[in-house]
Amino acid sequence: MKKCLVSIVLLVSVFVSFSQEKGTSIVGEWIFAELSAQNQKGLDEKQLAMMNSMFSEMKLDFKADGKYSFNDGRLEEFGTYEYHDKKKVLSFVPTTKMKYSDKAKAPYETEVVVLEENKLEIKKNKFGLVLKK
Repeated sequence: MKKCLVSIVLLVSVFVSFSQEKGTSIVGEWIFAELSAQNQKGLDEKQLAMMNSMFSEMKLDFKADGKYSFNDGRLEEFGTYEYHDKKKVLSFVPTTKMKYSDKAKAPYETEVVVLEENKLEIKKNKFGLVLKK
């Protein structure tokens, strides 16, 4: 009986430890690395340099408690987020007030194209960015 009980406890602990490994976490600070390959097509060196400079200061910080902060050197945004792994979608609910208004920005979603340990590629309306930790 004790052997059976020990086997069950061992099996449950192995199951729990594997179920907690849900893949790569989005939590952490992500900084702009480059435009997605799709967005680089058709751009000459000068245009690519200009686009890269526009996003060079971009940072997205995802906290484990479901809060995020965004900063691109011109705009700061704070709020809550939820990552839907099966749908590969990030949902944002900003709490930051819009400039010249008392209202918060409307919730929005962004497609997650790639999520790896040190690489996050996101896309919104056919425009994609690659971020790194």
